[in-house]
Amino acid sequence: MIGDQLGAGVEGRSSGRIKHDHGVVRDDIEAPHMGIPELGPRIHMYTDDTNSMLALASSLVLNSGLKPIHAARSYAIFWSTGIKRGYPDSAQESMRCVLEGKTNYQECGRIAFPDGSFANGGAMRIAPVALAFRHASDDQLYEAVRMAIISSHVHPEGIDGAFVLAKAIIFALHCQSVNDFNPLEFLTVLQSTARTEGMQKQIQKLILFYNEQNGLHNASSKKHRADVDVVRALGNTFQIKAIEAVPCALWIICVSYREPEECLIRGVNMGGDTDTVAAMIGDIIGALHGREWIPTRWYDHIEPNSEGNMGRGRDYAIDLAKKLAAMDLNSVLDDNE
Repeated sequence: MIGDQLGAGVEGRSSGRIKHDHGVVRDDIEAPHMGIPELGPRIHMYTDDTNSMLALASSLVLNSGLKPIHAARSYAIFWSTGIKRGYPDSAQESMRCVLEGKTNYQECGRIAFPDGSFANGGAMRIAPVALAFRHASDDQLYEAVRMAIISSHVHPEGIDGAFVLAKAIIFALHCQSVNDFNPLEFLTVLQSTARTEGMQKQIQKLILFYNEQNGLHNASSKKHRADVDVVRALGNTFQIKAIEAVPCALWIICVSYREPEECLIRGVNMGGDTDTVAAMIGDIIGALHGREWIPTRWYDHIEPNSEGNMGRGRDYAIDLAKKLAAMDLNSVLDDNE
């Protein structure tokens, strides 16, 4: 939630534009949120990213497991009730399809894109699955990820982005302390885990960049890359593709994992899909560091439970997280159970 809010006010702007307008963004910015400019400036409010994540978390808790049809309906209900968030048209089409019930929910993700969406919307919401399935095998985790987002994301790269992010969160969760986190091992595990060539190639780039930056191949010729240069090397500067957004988040973790606050700040200031990338970074850094590092100025401004958001604020999210942490899943429930 923190990363989502921090990036929401500058979403869609380039790194250069952010620097020109705000210097270095270190706190929430008051500005219209992408997709809903008509609602005017907002601050200390989350976006569609957190809304979808909360919908999935709620479904997991209510069912004591992952029931895909319920998760699909939860996304649609959270979208259509409470405060309006900035969902893209394609996401709204898939959720409207689920609510109407005329098409099998597993096909609703093909309404806007016949081959499915390769975007980062599946990854941005997947943290609850990572937490609940943290001891599952890779095959069990992949199936859980696939079914959790099947109503909106059926493209292999969209699924793989969510799968790799879930695996990254679990890797961080399993570190006993921050000193146990090894960036190169982290990237190597994720590359071997990824199931699409596109994602594998992106992580291979990160391994190369990390080795060059740390002189692991040639100590006398370290090569530093600015964050914006890494973004460009990975693809579009607005990281809408899952195989672009997730690697951007992974890079920031690898180079700043000991400084959790700085991780989120760097994630926002690299520009592009700032709220989504920062939310992903927050997922991993939270798994690695817990919550004690969170600055009071950020924690106190996380969107609170309110009548407007139907009680879906900070305290609601914390309660869901505690319940997810008590779960230990390894299979997907049948829709008829």
